Amino acid sequence: MVAFATSPNNQRHVYYVASDATIHQLYFNGSVWTDENLTRVTNGAKAPNFAVAMAGCAIGNHQYVFFVSNTNHLHMYSYVNSWTDTDWTTRSGVTGKTSVTGFATPGTTWLRMYFNFSGCVP
Repeated sequence: MVAFATSPNNQRHVYYVASDATIHQLYFNGSVWTDENLTRVTNGAKAPNFAVAMAGCAIGNHQYVFFVSNTNHLHMYSYVNSWTDTDWTTRSGVTGKTSVTGFATPGTTWLRMYFNFSGCVP
């Protein structure tokens, strides 16, 4: 599970893996919570049917959620103008077991993500 707030709208966002291995976003707009299935929205990757490594953060209203998929690839669901899915394992050409952590630097547009590929094959 990953949670953070976006600005300047101060909405709260919670990301989790549902029982069907899809990634969901719960967000609170100040009066009501909404559940959105991001796997369906992006036609993206599913999580494994067990605990998944996840990280996420926001820069303003842009949202970034990283997770290890059921194919052991590192994926990023991101929202700039709409939700998209990026397979960072395929993009980088690196394979191996993956973990992820990340953060945004408050007051800046800097996004830092750190990936750990163990048993890597470039």
